[in-house]
Amino acid sequence: MNNKVLIILLVLLVVFGGGYFISQKTPNEKPASSSSSEAVNSSIATLDLSGQQLTELPVTVLDRTDIRILNLSNNQLTSLPSGIGRLTNLEVLNIENNRLEGKLPEEIGNLSNLREILANNNRMTGIPAAIGNLGSLEIADFSNNRLESLPLELGNLTQLKLLDLSGYNSSASDLNEIKRLLTSTQVKT
Repeated sequence: MNNKVLIILLVLLVVFGGGYFISQKTPNEKPASSSSSEAVNSSIATLDLSGQQLTELPVTVLDRTDIRILNLSNNQLTSLPSGIGRLTNLEVLNIENNRLEGKLPEEIGNLSNLREILANNNRMTGIPAAIGNLGSLEIADFSNNRLESLPLELGNLTQLKLLDLSGYNSSASDLNEIKRLLTSTQVKT
């Protein structure tokens, strides 16, 4: 082979074959671009999809059991899929500043490793009773939502250090009962 053919083959190998090696990331590397699909294809512990104007959670995210921190803040989400409960290694879920309505799915109760849930500044009208299953939960921010009631199961959260319910204007009896059950928790109203 002459040198021209060899050079062309090397260029083709780098351009077409090298992309595979370039796209593989170790857990400590951040994605090379802000593209959601590229971020989801890497091996990750943190997935930051904040500010992407997402209206729904990409299905591929729900298959990533290695995610420990999921940041979905500042999007246009109106609900979370029930499949969120499959992310059993999740420790931090940031869904603040979206358009979430109704309640979070009951499957949120499957996230036994969850330490923080930041769900402030949404349009949620309720918190699912399954939240009481989150024995590792330390911080729960549901401030500035449209909560109509509070599940008494919040009282099961013995590790909870902060419960932010700022802007909650509904049932005072629900709130008083939660405060009574969570004596070692700072409850903001």
